[in-house]
Amino acid sequence: MSFYTVISGKGKNLVVNLSKCYKLRGEWEVAVISSNISRNLESVASCEITQEKEHKKGSAFCTITPPIEKIYWLFTNVVDYTEVNGIPMQLLDIINCTILKSVKPMYIKLLTKSLTNINVEIKSDPLKDEIEDLDSTIVLHFRKA
Repeated sequence: MSFYTVISGKGKNLVVNLSKCYKLRGEWEVAVISSNISRNLESVASCEITQEKEHKKGSAFCTITPPIEKIYWLFTNVVDYTEVNGIPMQLLDIINCTILKSVKPMYIKLLTKSLTNINVEIKSDPLKDEIEDLDSTIVLHFRKA
């Protein structure tokens, strides 16, 4: 028995409210099967245009380019706690943005047996609360352990 959930949105906090409460019997686990996390480049492009105009007037010019390879940490409210640097956290997965599909996903034991909503928080560092303008789509696979 298994099912999939697609979570997408903008920003670092993604929330999906399920159409009904899923009551899961027995032991279940979840993994990130596929992900697409990218910075919103509209704000970067507008900044480059502004800086280009300033450059023509004699100011310094600097080009902002998005990072080619970026690691994001995914946390959620439905998985069991894992120790990260000695601190218990609800870590779902660590995602490399250049890899869209996981070859061998890391399944994590579910903490709750009833699902009504799933919250996913995306961070570039597990101990810092940095805010980035992100466009994200994450596919979760739930399966019976």
